[in-house]
Amino acid sequence: LIKDNEINTNITVPYGFQKHDRPSTSEYILFIWVTTLLCEEIRQFFSLEAKSIRNAMVAYFEVFWNKLDVLAIILFYVGFILRFLPYTECFCAARIVFSVDITIWFIRSLDLFAAIKRLGPKLVMIGEMMHDLKFYMIMLVVFIMGFGVSSYSLIYGAKAFTWHLPREIINLAYWQIFGELNALDSFEYHVLS
Repeated sequence: LIKDNEINTNITVPYGFQKHDRPSTSEYILFIWVTTLLCEEIRQFFSLEAKSIRNAMVAYFEVFWNKLDVLAIILFYVGFILRFLPYTECFCAARIVFSVDITIWFIRSLDLFAAIKRLGPKLVMIGEMMHDLKFYMIMLVVFIMGFGVSSYSLIYGAKAFTWHLPREIINLAYWQIFGELNALDSFEYHVLS
């Protein structure tokens, strides 16, 4: 799976990733940019008027966007370090970490929309809706688990516990709630075989 070129600048790794030994100019620019964001977050932390470091940390992490900033910056540096380790697995892991990190940066960009007259109130409404949705999700989980355990035990009878069993129970109940009855096809397959 790994082929070294003659000049040893590029290494082909699994999943079609291409590892470059030397960082590109854009990687240096990105590193400098994230480092300046880190400096800004440190400045923001120390500019808080708090009596102790602990109170400053509590005040700093009360803001949702600060939590996202810290997570995004930490993930960036973890991915950046993994990217330069000489192991193929580390390079693949760095790509995964960078993928999660860019998702967090895009979510973080929603804070910019709060200043826009039409989008700001909608962001507040979505946030409140997510808070209200938690209670409905708890009720949905109770119903899914109740229906799933009873219907699964009726269809398949007694089965030894495996770590796949909870997933199978939830899948059966979840899709049957929406009318997807392919689970009955698998039931017929198990009965006939």
